[in-house]
Amino acid sequence: MGEDKDMKTGKGKLVIGILCVLCVFWRHKGAMALRRQWCGMVKKWVPVVEIILMALILGTAINGCFNREKPGPQSGSSAPAPGDFNLLSPSDGDTTTVNPSWLFPVPSFLIQWSASENASNYLLEISKDDDFSSANSVYSPTLSSGITSHTVPDGRVLPNKWYYWRVTANNSGGSALASDAPFSFYTGGASRPPAGAFDLSGPLDLPAGEVFSSSPNAEILTPTLNWTNATNEVYYTVYLDNDNTFATPLYTTTTKPGVLDTDIPDSAGLTDTRRYYWKVTAFNPYGNSNSSTYSFATGPIKYYTLVPSATGINADQGITATLTAYGNDNQPATSHIPFVITMISDTGLTYYTNNSFVTQNPSRQYTMTGGIARAYVKITRAGAVTLTAQDPASRTTTSSAITVTPGAVNTVLVSGPSSITSGIESSSYTAISYDIYNNVVSDTYTWSKANGTGSANLNVDKLLGMISGTVIITATSTSVPAKSGGKTVTVIPGALA
Repeated sequence: MGEDKDMKTGKGKLVIGILCVLCVFWRHKGAMALRRQWCGMVKKWVPVVEIILMALILGTAINGCFNREKPGPQSGSSAPAPGDFNLLSPSDGDTTTVNPSWLFPVPSFLIQWSASENASNYLLEISKDDDFSSANSVYSPTLSSGITSHTVPDGRVLPNKWYYWRVTANNSGGSALASDAPFSFYTGGASRPPAGAFDLSGPLDLPAGEVFSSSPNAEILTPTLNWTNATNEVYYTVYLDNDNTFATPLYTTTTKPGVLDTDIPDSAGLTDTRRYYWKVTAFNPYGNSNSSTYSFATGPIKYYTLVPSATGINADQGITATLTAYGNDNQPATSHIPFVITMISDTGLTYYTNNSFVTQNPSRQYTMTGGIARAYVKITRAGAVTLTAQDPASRTTTSSAITVTPGAVNTVLVSGPSSITSGIESSSYTAISYDIYNNVVSDTYTWSKANGTGSANLNVDKLLGMISGTVIITATSTSVPAKSGGKTVTVIPGALA
């Protein structure tokens, strides 16, 4: 094939050389007469010669195009990377293949995997932990291509231990880790260690209750969940639910040893402004290890402020409370799907549908739109009163205190002994004023005593000469309008003073 190509190339060069010689001769002065003679002879052949010359030139060009060298086979870094392959034995979580008789030292055992296309060699690694760090490595031979099994020598691993193994296929084009790596196995023994303790690391746990700008951020609908590493785990199972009992989880998945995170997919169906709970279990046939339960709230809202329209009111006065939403950037969250917030019920609070305060709103629910919701409330309880709003993620926010002043005096209540003995000093009596909402009103009084039944001779301090009967003790408020309250006292006969 190479000789034919060289021959064709040589012929093309010969034709071009002959044409060049003819052109030089044709233009030389010494050849003038001969040229005239030839012209006369070949005049009639000129068209034919032109055609022949053009064909030769065209043929030479075509010959060069069709005999260019083709590129050779790929090599070096352009070689295809090793193909996918799998681990086979010991199977993942195996507890019987390696050292089933609990011997010490652990006898040799066979490790197997499937072939990887294009592999030049394999790196087998056995480690005390799933991180495969140099500190935890116990055996790591490099094996030539075509080998898909290897006998681990005696004494390379210890009994009563969990180990992790993996295989990497290599060539000049790259590397490929076995697609199902790593696997784990137990080396037989009486201790049978379970999975070790670990916990969740993120998203940070969002406690139930009030949220602030310093609270954990709201999460996207496809968050990444992270946890710390357990020991002796065969795999991790992740649970996600909108209920902390996890009775029917919204989403579950498993990860391999050493894989300490997972992305929640769209298919889990998370929605805005909701609280979700999650936990992780490290599986081990001799005992699982469970993490804490964390929760997070989905965005775009992180926290709220609740501001009343007044800081001081009279009892039964209506006010408007404005709830404003903020995002993770601490800026007002004006773009979100509308949702309902609920005002927390409390004594002396009555909620209304609007600021006319005519139609009550027994559900205490208001719609958050464009980052704003407004609640309308009448407060009848005197003192320092706060309002609290709760969103669908069970996050709350509380307003600053509102000072509520009692209304006008509605009743006066006199208290003291219901009976006294005549002829001795009377006991003390007190009075308290209340408004229509049963709030205590600060007041002063004038006092009086009057006979009820029977006969008595009264002075300021003593009930004299009364054998039996009743006395009415009355307190009259000095506030406007004045209100009075009295107490009927039974007089028990006693010695005369």
